[in-house]
Parts: sequence; structure tokens; C-alpha cells
Amino acid sequence: MVFRYHSGEEIQAGDRVRLDGRPAQIEFVADPDAAQLSLYVAEYGAGVMVAENGAPGQVFFSEPEAEEDLEFVERAPEV
Repeated sequence: MVFRYHSGEEIQAGDRVRLDGRPAQIEFVADPDAAQLSLYVAEYGAGVMVAENGAPGQVFFSEPEAEEDLEFVERAPEV
């Protein structure tokens, strides 16, 4: 399953984004086809987890393509 931003780009773990205009990062993509997150998907469903830089907590979106306040900025640099 591929999740996309409202603007059409594919969402990937580590992406730098803006959430309501504030810097954030995609923590992980909970894909039902990914074995490593199968327990998470079984409990909460598929979607993406976003963490705002410097803010406590995280936000989970089950339909990120519908979220106009979640904006793609850039891919994380590869290590």
C-alpha cells in the first residue's frame, strides 16, 4: 500500500514535512503489507505517524492524502 501527501508525492519514513505549518518528520509508515509493523497495523490500522520537531507526542493519520495541513518538504538525507 502506498500513502501519498495531498500534493501527490509518496510518503516515506524520515520525510521532512510541515504539519499545520510547523516542522515535523514522518516517523514510520504503517503499511499492512510490511511484516515489521503487522502488530501495529492489526491494533491501529494502516497510516503514517508524524512527530513535530520539539513537540511532545505524535500524530497518526490513517488517510494522510486527505490532510491538507500535512505538507511534504524534502526527503531525509540517505546515510
